[in-house]
Amino acid sequence: MLQSFKFLLSSFILFLSMSLIGQDTAKLNYLKNYQDSIHARIKNISSIRGNNKREHNLYLNKAWQNCVLVTQKDEILYFNGRYSVLDHAIQWKRSDDIGVIYPGQIKSAMVGAYVLVPFKVGEIDGVHRPTYLEILSEGSLNLYLRHYLDSRIQGSNSLTAGINGTKEYFLAEDLYFSKGRTQVNKLKTSKKKMGQLFEARKEKVENFMKEHNLKYNSKEELIRIFDFYNGLVKNQDRQVDTISK
Repeated sequence: MLQSFKFLLSSFILFLSMSLIGQDTAKLNYLKNYQDSIHARIKNISSIRGNNKREHNLYLNKAWQNCVLVTQKDEILYFNGRYSVLDHAIQWKRSDDIGVIYPGQIKSAMVGAYVLVPFKVGEIDGVHRPTYLEILSEGSLNLYLRHYLDSRIQGSNSLTAGINGTKEYFLAEDLYFSKGRTQVNKLKTSKKKMGQLFEARKEKVENFMKEHNLKYNSKEELIRIFDFYNGLVKNQDRQVDTISK
């Protein structure tokens, strides 16, 4: 899915560039009609339409970015958007028209560099509202990142902050995993728990970690470990397919 989204996005950017060469009127009209069509379809899956102009700083990236999404009907739509952690929603914009797309209305999306998949209540352990998770590693064992808001009380005196302090919200992250697209659970990174996840391939994974000096306490290192594990499973599946043929 990660590679597919990157290919779709680069193809769309190339399409826009080629369409504008020479300022050909027919191509420009075609592009405008195409954008109008995309905008209409995005509106159809949006829960809020019109001038939703609330601004805050609780985005993965506040700038409007190139986005690609796959609808429930497997349509592929391109637009300018960003992910609002405050709303648990993808925002889209065209001129002064702003709306949001909540989880459950689409299958997946790429917002800038983030590949997001929606989950409903009950599909993620301990999460009690629909949300999107970012895919960090994909395969037999999926690694996800949940972006959410946490809060703390800020005050000049730690003893009285709870009484007269002000609540401040900030962006926080938690790691989750799933085997396939089953129930998603919070990742516990103790050596014992991770060994149980990797099962029969535990020894190979640990040898890979030792060779590259990797540990379970870094998001970047966990991505490398999960990618290695998923590569082992994929290679084995290929070998099985070759033998069966």
